[in-house]
Amino acid sequence: MSPCFIAGGSLAVSSVTDNELPRDTDPVNRSSYGILTNKLTEKSMVIIPITDDSSRKISYILKTKGVKVHTVDIPPADSSLSKSAWNYQTELCVEAIAKHLKKPFFTHSFKKAHSLVYEAKTALFEFSELSRRRTDLISYPLRMFIIYSYYCTANITEWTKKLRQLNDKIKEFKEESENNKNSVLLAGSPIYFPNFKIPYLLNQAGLKISANIDYAAVKALNPVKPDKDYFDFMSNYYENDCSSAYAKNDRLCRYVLKAADKYKPDGIVFHILKGQIEYDYELSRIENMLGERNIPLFRLETDYNKQDIEQLRIRAEAFGEVLQQRKFTEVSR
Repeated sequence: MSPCFIAGGSLAVSSVTDNELPRDTDPVNRSSYGILTNKLTEKSMVIIPITDDSSRKISYILKTKGVKVHTVDIPPADSSLSKSAWNYQTELCVEAIAKHLKKPFFTHSFKKAHSLVYEAKTALFEFSELSRRRTDLISYPLRMFIIYSYYCTANITEWTKKLRQLNDKIKEFKEESENNKNSVLLAGSPIYFPNFKIPYLLNQAGLKISANIDYAAVKALNPVKPDKDYFDFMSNYYENDCSSAYAKNDRLCRYVLKAADKYKPDGIVFHILKGQIEYDYELSRIENMLGERNIPLFRLETDYNKQDIEQLRIRAEAFGEVLQQRKFTEVSR
């Protein structure tokens, strides 16, 4: 028995749920539900972090079907009580896993696992920095695939070893010279493999993605030193989470502004996956903050369908032309 992280979804699996879930349910929840209802056995246990109303509803539906489900409620507001509430939720989760596996939780096992995760994330952070400057060797969609493969590996030790070998290989090549492509930050709704429609689209539109700001990428690239105890580790996870679970997602705003200051992008592409309106609530605040830095923002809403690719490509190319015109204006000044 081994854990399985459902990294993304597919249009095919999503369509299976048409008769059971509302039409406007976001594709990640739809496809995840489709996978769960078709692949689970009596020995399966599902852990669902409650990040939105859809995940709460789906957990209830699965329970009514006899599926063993444990939900993790993420405190939606950052207050003096939120950290203790989060720690309590993680304790309940550990107890539920131990009970399901009929195997107690040992501190030494946690420390060993923590060390393996730290080594993996450290290698992944190095890869992120190296590959960002070597788009001639590694395209951005491929770069995203490698980063998100962290969540899918069955052997994290072997995965870390292979990634370090890749990092060493990248270092053998000289850095590419700056190209004339307009650079953008890609933020908002997470983009999961295999649905890399947006990165491919932006690449075809002549836009270079400097960084991807969403909670899945932030988690993968945020190593926590293994000298921390269990509650320090979990507190760090909560304090750096920028998922849609929060009533006011200040952390997402903070990460976007930090990346904007670090990478100096020409613009921001804010991705909204249809149905995930929780990210739309933060859009106006982020847009106002970027306005103070004179950075334009492009809102891009889509789902897993391919019918709108041409329309989105035209809009992305138009945004690229706006960014190019701004460059010419700056040079003229």
